[in-house]
Amino acid sequence: MTLDDLTRTSGEWLRGTGPESDIVMCSRIRLARNLADFPFTNRGSRTEKTEIESHFRSAISAAKLELLYFDVNSLSSLDRQFLVERQIISRELSGSEGPRGVAISSQENVAIMVNEEDHLRIQLIRILTDVVPQVLQYERQARQTLVTERRQHLHDQVSRAYGVLKTAQTISSEETMLLLSSVRMGINLGLIDDLSIATVNELFIQTQPAFLQKLRGSELGVEERNVARATYLRSRLANGRMATGES
Repeated sequence: MTLDDLTRTSGEWLRGTGPESDIVMCSRIRLARNLADFPFTNRGSRTEKTEIESHFRSAISAAKLELLYFDVNSLSSLDRQFLVERQIISRELSGSEGPRGVAISSQENVAIMVNEEDHLRIQLIRILTDVVPQVLQYERQARQTLVTERRQHLHDQVSRAYGVLKTAQTISSEETMLLLSSVRMGINLGLIDDLSIATVNELFIQTQPAFLQKLRGSELGVEERNVARATYLRSRLANGRMATGES
């Protein structure tokens, strides 16, 4: 697997198949660890960081965890941005300097960052059983209130968002994220037919700047990206439609 392969696949967390996936796109737990014989990364020398990176790269390989390791320091700025958009590495790991890396699983549900703020940071996509249910309950109550008290307004909001995404000739990433959020809620409330949650989840990632440039195979300016984003959205959403009638 290479970084280019990720443009043609969807991570486990984007598929919308987990429990409560109508609201929760992903949750994760992070575990940070540091080697006792080395300073923290913000105080470590390049030589020390090289030793840390080499140690963990060897350990990950020896553990036979079926993870693919990327030397982040050798990646282009576009590839690093792509991994940030994909929620695989943090902005801190992308923007720092010196030896550092990340190991990921093919399903993107495990990521091990080396030489981020800590020597080792492991992140996994799991339901946080103590906190998430309370958030879910609050969100469902809020949605029910919207449907009961402002259904016509909500239907109009979703219709407008869906219409813009399907017909725009140029659109920014910020507007796209906002409109996709409305469309995703519309699907969950039965206001849109023939469009899956998984597709919308993917579009949150696939309309980001780095993905569009990797898809095109060249760097694009802001205006070029806005046009490419609109073209991609029109292609992906061509067959969807709004539901008719009231439920």
